[in-house]
Amino acid sequence: MLGGLSFIDNDIITMIEQHHESGDGSGFPRALTNTQITKLSCIFITSEFVTKRLLSRKTKDIKLFRDIIETIPQTNREGNFKEIFNSLDSFFKK
Repeated sequence: MLGGLSFIDNDIITMIEQHHESGDGSGFPRALTNTQITKLSCIFITSEFVTKRLLSRKTKDIKLFRDIIETIPQTNREGNFKEIFNSLDSFFKK
């Protein structure tokens, strides 16, 4: 649907196509694994995961961030997710 719009970059279209994928291959529409999902999509998926959990909580302390990071599925810590997860993990260890 978006492919015909010249002002939308192909990377953005790919991110939109992959935003329901999951690192363990259980996502849709293509059941991609953590090495098949693009890094840009991994950033979006991880951001969405953390944001949804933050918005569902009332407190915003650092322990909450650590608790949320610990709930990120293992398969969303590997493959193309690895660098993103490690950056997020190390940021909240400070």
